[in-house]
Amino acid sequence: MPDPIPWSYVGSLVDAWVGTDDPDELDGDDIATHLELVDSDDGTMVHQLIDLEAKLAAYAATVRALRTWTQQQAARLLGEKGAVRVGDTVWRYTARTEERCADPDGFFAWLRSPDGQKVVDRIWNPNTVKKGSLPEAVRDTFFVKERGEAKLQAVPVEKAPKFLRALDDGAVLWGDRGEDGSHSDTTTG
Repeated sequence: MPDPIPWSYVGSLVDAWVGTDDPDELDGDDIATHLELVDSDDGTMVHQLIDLEAKLAAYAATVRALRTWTQQQAARLLGEKGAVRVGDTVWRYTARTEERCADPDGFFAWLRSPDGQKVVDRIWNPNTVKKGSLPEAVRDTFFVKERGEAKLQAVPVEKAPKFLRALDDGAVLWGDRGEDGSHSDTTTG
């Protein structure tokens, strides 16, 4: 677990975000300036961002666990159909329910019937199919791959691909950073 950072540091970041009328207005340069991050080709800023990400993840996990616990305790105290108003917010008891199939074999048999086929045509979503189970020609013809929003994925070194396991501690493998593609080498930070 990373060394804890003071709540005031996290609080100052939150204050900067909340201080804007629209959080989307706060661009990357504003955040970097507020956090006093240093952008350089030796990977200093990458290391600072990864360190901050790890610390914020630890705080987020703790905050999430505390929020879950306090909500569960308050719900238990309120009881079913209970509620409390605090300012402009009403907190009410709720419990998630989920349905599950009690007889999968019977259900699949019904789906094969004429009545079941009518329902399948209306409810079946092809995006939920495991694409790996389809022939390649079907995948290539009927499905497209779309790249989503860029994000960071933490992978334990022992589970990383071999070429990433070979990186020395502190080394940065630059990928395509955009239009200029200026970084394509490995740098030790």
